[in-house]
Amino acid sequence: MIWSECKEIWSDGPREYIMHLWNVLDFGMLSIFVASFTARLMAFLKASKAQQYVDMHVPDDDLSNASLP
Repeated sequence: MIWSECKEIWSDGPREYIMHLWNVLDFGMLSIFVASFTARLMAFLKASKAQQYVDMHVPDDDLSNASLP
C-alpha cells in the first residue's frame, strides 16, 4: 500500500496528489502506521538490550534489587 501511494504521488505529481483529501488521509494513516511500527521495533530492541545486560551482570540468585545503569 505504501508503494502504491508513492507511485500515485510520482505519476500525479505532489500538487495534484494533495488536492484530493482522501490521499492526504491515506498518507497520514500510512505515516502513523510506519511511526508505530518504528516505535515498537525500537522498544523491542531496547528491551532486548536491557535483558542482555541483566543476564550478563546480575547474579541469578538475587533479582530483587537489579537495576540498569
